[in-house]
Formats: sequence, structure tokens, C-alpha cells
Amino acid sequence: MGRAALATAGPARQNAGVPPRFVFVSALALFGLGPGCAHARGSGGRGSARAATLDVHRWGPDGKKLYVEAEVGGVPHLFMVDTGASVSVFVGEAAQAVAGRAVPRAGALVGLGGAVPWSSARVDGLQLGPFVIDGLDVAVDVPGVPRAVGLVPVGGILGNDVWSRFQMAIEYPANALELRPAAGAPPLAGAPARFDGGHLSVDVTVEVPAPGGLLRRSLPLDLDTGARGLTFTGDQPADLRVYTTVGEEPVYGVGSGDALADAWRRTLRLPVAAVDVGGARVSPAPTALWLTGLPGGGARSAGLVGHDVLDGHRVEVDFRAGRVHLGPPTRPPRAMDVHAWRLRQLRRADATAATRLERARLLVALGRADEAIDTLDALVDDAPGLGDARVLLARLHRAAGALDAARRALGPLDAGDLADRGELLAVVNDAALRGEARAAEAWAAQAVAARPDAEIAWVALADARRAAGDLPGSRAALREATRLAGRADAHLLRRAWLASLEGDTAAAWSHARRALELDPTAGAALAVYTSLAAPEAEGRRLLSQDLRHALGRLHPGDGPLDFAAAAWAALGEPERAAEAAAAGMGRDCAPMPPGPDQDNCRAWHRALARADLDLAATEIMRALDIHPERAAFLDTRATVLAARGDAAGAAVAAHAAAVRQPDDFYLLFQAARLHALAPGPAALSTLESAR
Repeated sequence: MGRAALATAGPARQNAGVPPRFVFVSALALFGLGPGCAHARGSGGRGSARAATLDVHRWGPDGKKLYVEAEVGGVPHLFMVDTGASVSVFVGEAAQAVAGRAVPRAGALVGLGGAVPWSSARVDGLQLGPFVIDGLDVAVDVPGVPRAVGLVPVGGILGNDVWSRFQMAIEYPANALELRPAAGAPPLAGAPARFDGGHLSVDVTVEVPAPGGLLRRSLPLDLDTGARGLTFTGDQPADLRVYTTVGEEPVYGVGSGDALADAWRRTLRLPVAAVDVGGARVSPAPTALWLTGLPGGGARSAGLVGHDVLDGHRVEVDFRAGRVHLGPPTRPPRAMDVHAWRLRQLRRADATAATRLERARLLVALGRADEAIDTLDALVDDAPGLGDARVLLARLHRAAGALDAARRALGPLDAGDLADRGELLAVVNDAALRGEARAAEAWAAQAVAARPDAEIAWVALADARRAAGDLPGSRAALREATRLAGRADAHLLRRAWLASLEGDTAAAWSHARRALELDPTAGAALAVYTSLAAPEAEGRRLLSQDLRHALGRLHPGDGPLDFAAAAWAALGEPERAAEAAAAGMGRDCAPMPPGPDQDNCRAWHRALARADLDLAATEIMRALDIHPERAAFLDTRATVLAARGDAAGAAVAAHAAAVRQPDDFYLLFQAARLHALAPGPAALSTLESAR
């Protein structure tokens, strides 16, 4: 199955190849500031350098946000390069460094999520490479501005109050930012652009597929390195609007909350064949997001042109001369990961236990698990009571299939410690998967006694009791977990599973339907719903109805296409299943480089659609030859075997996947479901089957 790599803060989630389920439009891109906003003063930075090249960092090779290092009070931080923001924003430790100078400002910052009150602080001595910038009025701790990228804390965003002091060129493939002070520099060549002191707009020609040919329209869009792709705002020409699709998706930005439910919005999208911007033609072009009904009375620009258009180019910007140019890159490509930047910073720090633990986490993020294990082994020897290090070490061992080593790594941690560190579900379900039902329930009961107000303790008790066959006890524990969560819709999939074991199919379907209604992109919800409802005629009727409704809420091509393929196959609609699988492979697998991850992704989609199973078997075995212990690949192997009718082999593979990530609900459910279908004795697992 196409899952993310091991996370350091919890179980990996499914559908790693699926694009993120939300749109984060550059925090301050679309709107000006409320009354009282002061832009940066001065006309450049201190320092004698005439030009400099700075490293640009991303979260992984495909990261769509760009970060550069800048020092605040002599302390280096990463800041996002955001030419869509008129004002810079400090968050986290950078904000704390200037908090004593922060003063409330009149008016509000207005963004996609709403309007928020704000404070600003005067900053002197912001060092950007060799340049030192004085007299910069920054916004402080604005809601909706990310505090971290991956595992790395960030200082905020640097906007055009900084960048307009320079001529800048971004070499996207090389991850390099060239800066030259604007004062006294000869103008750059390029297409005309307009800078109003806060935003830089450029005319973008958009080609939209239309009957009989392409419809071409020229639109003034803000050049926004912080935006994902193309975004249109407000009322656009009617001849474009007729080609839009309507759907729902989460949209985050300034003023929005962190909860997914708070961010869902109805949006429009416009398919685009190509765009001409800054002297370059980009084809194929990203589909444009079209936002209407924005807070604050409307946007100040017609929209944004961002990363998905700019990536792959050398982008030159001259704010003073009003010029933008996109051309071919002039430097060789190189990878610059934010986690590698942070790791280098920590090498200069004192080797405290906390620093060594952070180094280990960063090594995991960089795919250097063996080095992380060595680091953690030494750390737990020196600091045996450091529980977070033991938990991470256990996860790494478990992911590699070293289950006994994972248990030893947890060492002296008690049930309360495990609950506090988010490892309790893994320990409890690991015991259950090994057939140690009493031990599983004992761990959970100890956690409840030690942390009676901890939701996770009651969830673990529910899991342990379900595995032991105590369904009423499991229900009572889930009821308490739901109460502690403070949400009536908490733990819907566990409740659906339990109801099915109790024989209450109506309740099981109801819980799964509700989970899918809350989030139509939730693959696990659709997977559970399909498994529970498809065996019965009434269930198939409801599943067909709800599947169409969920997909109809989304834009074409969005959502869990893999599990949609499985649902269509279970409903006896092979053509729809094949169509969904093909779309999923095109969206999720095709962008991957050839290799085991792409093989796994393709095998996963084929197996769920129950098509081309011999090819799927070849692909997943090719992937497992390279990564035999990866839970995602083992799960795909189980799905392929089940589709080919090998129930016993599927149960063994699903069990192997689950023991490597025993706090992943989907893997637990899959292991139990396939175990129930296996003939004869339990296939290496005594996890409660759905009998």
C-alpha cells in the first residue's frame, strides 16, 4: 500500500502518494493589511557585498515551499521565501526574540481564514547572508502561519518588505537564491510587472481547453513563491467560468483554525492547458484553484501564480524596475533538505540528551534509520530514563521487523509513560497480535489506572478487550474514550468495527457512513465501509449511494481513488474500478521515480481494482526484494494475495504488516479482516477475527 515512511511522532498514514488534502495559499498573499500597517523602511541592507547566493531548503525533493536562513539576534532560523506577502511575519523563537518590542496595531490582518488582530515589532539587524537589514516592521505570531516545516521549527515568512530591497533570482532546480541590492543596480530584463509597495503582479496568459481549440485570457496575477500553483480570486470572465468544476476542499491561511473541519470550503477549479508568464511558456500547467466569497470584502489582486508554475525555472525579479523573467536554469540541480540544515545546526550545539534525540529524529526524516538507531542506542545507554528516545528506538526496530528488540528498547517505561508518549496503542496491539491477549489487557488496564483522563488509555483498553473477545467491555471503553475526546464523532471507525463484531450491521454502517461524510477524502473510512457493507444487498445499495455522494462533493480526480477502486470492484462495477485505479496510478504513482515505491503504488491500485493481478504480484515482489520489511509493501502484498484468492497467504502478509505498525488502525483492521477469511487455524495471529 502507498504509505508514508515511518513517522517519528506516530503511525504512518496511508496513501503517501496522494497530494496533500488541503490548500495553503500564501498567508498574506491575497490581501493588503488593515489600517495602521507599516511597510519596511529603508532602501536596502547594511553590508559591503554587491551580490550573494543563499542556499534554499525544502521539505524533501518535491517540497513546494522555499526556505532560507536568516539570523535574528545572531540566532539562525529558517524563513519561508514568500513574494506573495507584503509584510514579513515572525513566529516561534524568532517572535519571542522581538516580543518585548511588539505593539498592537490598528485594524486587522485579513487572510483566507478570516481577519485577526495583530501586533508588530521593529527589527534591526536581520542578517540575510552578508546583508543586514534594519528598520523592518514585522507582524508577530499571526494565526495560520506555519510554525514548522517537517520536524524543523521555522522563524516565519519573509515578504516583499525584505525582497523588494533586492534584485532576486531563484534557481529552482539548484535550490539557490541570488540577491543583489536594488540601490544602484542596473535594471534586469524581463516582462513588465507592477510593484505597488507590497505586491508584485505580472500579466499571465492562460490557455483553457475549450470546444474547438484553446481559449486564451490575460490576467494580472501576483507572483507568489509561497503559493502552491495557480489561484484566481473574485469574479472572473464568464467565458472562463463555464469551464470550472465545483468541489469541496480544506483551505488554510491567515485567520483559519488548525482543525480540518474548520477549513472545508466550496471551491472552483479551472483546467489549464498552458500559461505564458515572464517570457516562458509552461505546459502542462497546473489546474487553477478559484476562490470566491473571500473574507474581508474581496481580494486585492486577481490571483496568484506560484510554485507549480515557477518550479524548474530560473526566476528573476526586479521590483524597482518592474520586471519578471522566467528562463532555463543556469546551475546544476542539487537537493537541499530542511532536515539536513537543522542537523548541521545541531552539530554546533552542545551534545545534550535533547540535542542527541533531535539529531536521531532528523536522521529518520532523512531516511538514515541505521544511523538513528546507533545514535539512540548510545543515548539510552547514557540516559536510560529518556523515554522519548526509547519510544523512537522501539519504533525503528519494529519497522525493521525486530520485534523483540523493540520490546527491549522500551525497557523500564510503564503504562503511564507509554500513554504520555503516544506508544501505548503500539504496545497493546503488539501483544494482541502476538497472541498475548492477557498481557495486552494488562498494559491497557494499567494505563487507565495511571492516566484515567487519558483518551488513549481507554482506546487501548477497547482494542485489548476487542482482541480478547470482550465486546461489551470494549464498547464501554470506547464510550469513555469518546466522552474524553469531547466529540460525539470520535473513534467512528473503531465503533463501526466493534458494532460489526457484535452483529449490529446497521450501527456499523452508520458509523462508517458518518466518517466518510465528515471527510470524503478519508481512505480508511471508505475501506472500512466497503468491507462492512459490501457483503449484504442493503449495504451495497447504501455504499453505492454514499460513494457517489462523497466523490461528487470533490473535484474530479480528488479523493481516495485507490479505495474508490476497491469499492467499485466490491459493488460489481469493474469498469468504474479500473477507471479509478488508472486515475489513481496517473495521479499518485506516475510522479514517483521508477523503483520500489512506484512498483508498490501500482500493485496496490491494481489489487484494489482486482485487475492485472499477475502484474501486480510481480510489481510488489520486486518492491519487497528491495525493502522486505516495509509495512506498506507487506500490506500491498496481502491485498494482492487476497485478490488472487490466497486467503491464508494474505492473512500472513497482513499480520506481518500490522506487527510493524501496530498503532495503525487500518493495518489492524486489515489483519483481522483477512485473518477471518483464512481457512483453518489462525494465520500466525490470534487477533480477534470478525466471527
